Amino acid sequence: MKFKLEDVLTIKGEKYTVLNSILYEGKDYIFTNKVKNDEPSDIFMAFEVVDGGVCEVKNEKILERILPIFSNNVQKIINKMKTEEKFNIGQEN
Repeated sequence: MKFKLEDVLTIKGEKYTVLNSILYEGKDYIFTNKVKNDEPSDIFMAFEVVDGGVCEVKNEKILERILPIFSNNVQKIINKMKTEEKFNIGQEN
């Protein structure tokens, strides 16, 4: 199963918004932000996509490798959004 930016997942009764997804060493991972009271929170989680579901990444060696990738990818998305907003790209007037 592939997850896309802004997909909302319910995991163990909690909602998470997908911020990024990557393929690393043959496995799919997603980086998420926990949603509290329908608002983004300051809690971020990495999950491995397994058999159509997800499993929290707890292995610190894997986290040390994938978190910088997620950080870089999310920063690129933020920069793109700022550029589009600054120049009104993709916005209807």
